[in-house]
Amino acid sequence: PTTWAVVRDLAACYVEGIGNFVARCGHVLSASQFGAGKPRLMSQSKVDVQSKMRARGKPLGQSLPQPAMMGIKTGLNAAFVIDEATKRELTAKNKRSLEIIKPFVAGDDIRHYELHFRGTYLIYTVHGIDMRPYPEVLDHLRPFRNHLEKRATQQQWYELQQPQAAYRSYFEGPKIVYGQIMMAPRFFLDTEGFYTNQKCYFLVPGDWFIIAILNSTPAWEYLKAVSVAFGDPDDGGRLEPRVEHIASIPIPEATSQERETV
Repeated sequence: PTTWAVVRDLAACYVEGIGNFVARCGHVLSASQFGAGKPRLMSQSKVDVQSKMRARGKPLGQSLPQPAMMGIKTGLNAAFVIDEATKRELTAKNKRSLEIIKPFVAGDDIRHYELHFRGTYLIYTVHGIDMRPYPEVLDHLRPFRNHLEKRATQQQWYELQQPQAAYRSYFEGPKIVYGQIMMAPRFFLDTEGFYTNQKCYFLVPGDWFIIAILNSTPAWEYLKAVSVAFGDPDDGGRLEPRVEHIASIPIPEATSQERETV
C-alpha cells in the first residue's frame, strides 16, 4: 500500500517532522486505487463516494450531443466589445444594429445559479456577414481596421476571429454556462440568449436536472479530484476543469417526473 498526505503548511510539517506528520495525517491507499481512470491520490472515503456516483450514473458526455464548447474569441475586444452607451448610440442611429449586438458575459460573471450581467455587449459579425444593413457598426469598427487585419487568422477585417454563424443557435437557445476557472461550483442555466467570451464554456441543451447535479457538493468534490488546481481548492484555491473532466461527471438516472421537480 501507499501512504499519502496533503501538506498545507510546509514549515509546520518540517517542525513536526515529516514522518510524524505523515503518520498523523496520512491516508493509506490500496493498489487498486492506481491505474488508468482511477482517482489515485484520494482518501478512501472519497474514493467510495466516487465509486457510488459512477455506479449510479453515466458520464455527462454520454447524455449530450456534443462536448462543452468554448465561448467567443473576438481577436480584438477593444473593437467588438462595447458598453451600454455605445450600444444606445449605434441603435439610435439604426435599429437594425440590434440584430448583431448581443449581451456578452465573461467567466467571472457566472456564479452559482446566477449570472451577473454588467451591461457589456458583443458586435457579432460572423464569417460571411453582409454589413450593408449595418453601416453605423462598420463605422465604429473602422478605426480598428489596421489592428484587425493583423490577426493570426484569415477573415474579413470586420469579422470576428471566430465563430461561424452556426454558433448563433447555440447561444440563443437554452444552455448551461460556466467559467473556465472556478473557486466553487458556478454553473448557470441561461435561457435569455447571453453570448460568452473564451473564458467560458457552455453545454447544450440546457437542463435543470443536469445543472442541479453540476452545482452539487458531490459533483464539486468529483471535479476537485480530477481537475487542474491552482492552490488549495479547499482554502481559496481555484479549479480549471477541462472539457473531458466535465464530460466525465456521473449523472444519475432520473425519471421524467424527477426531472420536472428539480
